[in-house]
Amino acid sequence: MKKVIRFPSVKSNINFAEKIADEISDKANISTELYGNILVALMETITNAVIHGNKLNPNKFVEVTYSNDYKGIKITVADEGNGFDFNNLPDPTASDRIEEPNGRGVFLIKKLADMVNFELNGRKVILFFKFVNS
Repeated sequence: MKKVIRFPSVKSNINFAEKIADEISDKANISTELYGNILVALMETITNAVIHGNKLNPNKFVEVTYSNDYKGIKITVADEGNGFDFNNLPDPTASDRIEEPNGRGVFLIKKLADMVNFELNGRKVILFFKFVNS
């Protein structure tokens, strides 16, 4: 299974995360726990791409590619923004940030995915989720 979906950066399109997670679940027959991890990580990644990367500009697009093999599921989310310094993000668990209402997305993504890589200065995020027996 390999699929590419491309959509404009409007807030309502963040809901594609659920559609994509459902499709992955149906085709790869994944566990409920893995589905939850994929859904939350994908929701955070797409939200970051639409809101922070492309700044809700409907003329800029987010592209999501996903595929699986016997080892697991690979999901790539790319935006057309300027990127970000993914190596120097504030720690959302630090005492001075714990009450902040946002800033946890990348932290959550890293906790939920088995592997996360940033490319193109943070404009492209690659998530990998292992199957349990891999």
